[in-house]
Amino acid sequence: MKVLVTGARGFVGRRLVEKLAVSNEVYGLVRPGEPTETNHGVVLIEVDLADDWTRDALPRDIDVVIHLAQSRWFRQFPERAADVFAVNLAATFRLLDYARQVNAGKFVFASSGGVYGCSSETLNEGDLVQPPDFYLRSKYAGELLVESYREYLTTIVLRPFFMYGGGQRSNMLIARLAHCIVEGRAIRLDGPEGIRLNPIHVSDAIDAFATASELVDHTLINVAGDEVLSLRQISMSMARHLSIEPKFEIGAEAVTCNMVAGIDRMKEWLISPQVQFVDGVEEVCREAAAARHEPK
Repeated sequence: MKVLVTGARGFVGRRLVEKLAVSNEVYGLVRPGEPTETNHGVVLIEVDLADDWTRDALPRDIDVVIHLAQSRWFRQFPERAADVFAVNLAATFRLLDYARQVNAGKFVFASSGGVYGCSSETLNEGDLVQPPDFYLRSKYAGELLVESYREYLTTIVLRPFFMYGGGQRSNMLIARLAHCIVEGRAIRLDGPEGIRLNPIHVSDAIDAFATASELVDHTLINVAGDEVLSLRQISMSMARHLSIEPKFEIGAEAVTCNMVAGIDRMKEWLISPQVQFVDGVEEVCREAAAARHEPK
C-alpha cells in the first residue's frame, strides 16, 4: 500500500511514518528546512502547506492520504489566522482533490476532540459540536470538507484528545503541566480537582491512526485514553516521577465542564489503549526535568 502522510516530522507524524514503513511504501510531507534524513525507507518531500503549492512534487499514485499537519501558529489568532486557514482548510481541500484525481481509496483526517467544546457528560461521536475558537472551528470546517468527498473516497475522521509523550512541545497540556511542576509554578484548578480528561499516549494514538488507514467504511472516531483523570490526579502522578510537590491555585467554583471522550467506537473499530498514564508520562517528566538544567 502507498501512503502519503502530511506533518511527517510532527509529534505523531514522525512516529507514524516509521510504523507504516514497515509494511508499506510511505511518503511524508515536511516543511522546507526540516530534516529530511530517514533510516526507515520513508520518502520525505518538502512542501509548505501554508504557502502556494501544487501537486507536482507529490506521488502520481497513492492509496491512502493521512492529513496530520497543523499550523505552528494555531494559538496566535488573529495575527496568524491565515496560516491556520491555509493548513486546516485550503491544504485539506487541495489534498482531497489530489486524492480524488490519483484514485486514492482513503483519506484520513486528523481533527481534534476540542471541536466538541466541553461538557459535564461524556463526549460521543454523535454529540453536538461547539468549537470554541478559530483553530477548532477550522478543524471542524475541515471535517465538513472531508465529508463532501465521500462519493469519491473512503473518509475517516479522527478526533484525538490530549495526546502526550516524549518529544512533545512544552506548550501542550501534559508537557506544560510537567514544566510547571519542575519550575515551581502554580497549576490552576477550578475547584479542588479541576477539569477531567482521558489523555492518550502517543504510541496508542499512532496505533489508532495506523489501523484507521486500513478501514473500509466511512467513519468518525474519538481517539482518547482509557483512564479518566482530574487535572489534580494528572499533576500528582507527574509529581511522583519528579519527586516535587506541585503547587496549586484553587478557583472558587468547582468545574462543571470536562473533556472526557467516549471511546467505545475506537475500541470496536481501531484499538484499545494499552499505556497507563503513570507509565506513559514518565518520559514527559524526564524531559521537563532535563530542560530545567539546559543553558538558557
